[in-house]
Amino acid sequence: MNTENTNSVRTKYLLNLISRFENMKKGIAENDLLWKNFNITPEEIEQHIQEIHITGTEIENLKQQLSKKLSEARELKEKEKKVLELLEKRAVGVHADEEEKLQVYGIEKRKRTS
Repeated sequence: MNTENTNSVRTKYLLNLISRFENMKKGIAENDLLWKNFNITPEEIEQHIQEIHITGTEIENLKQQLSKKLSEARELKEKEKKVLELLEKRAVGVHADEEEKLQVYGIEKRKRTS
């Protein structure tokens, strides 16, 4: 099995397919005279293996991109959360004497302590 390509594929069911195709390719290569009647060659099997590798590599690349985007989203959330908290505090200050107007901003009335 090609180690370089296998490292790019981490999806278990694709690895299983690759392994099965590799075994089939080995068997066909060792018994090529019997398989010539079916017009099936080890090279043809290799094409199937390469197609699986391409898909597996694409999946791994997408996983990495998703992980990066999720990390960026968490950072953005923290940054924007601070801005929003500041705006909410300002809205509370602007409407300090008119707490019912805070509902427009989606801010609940402050509970009064007696």
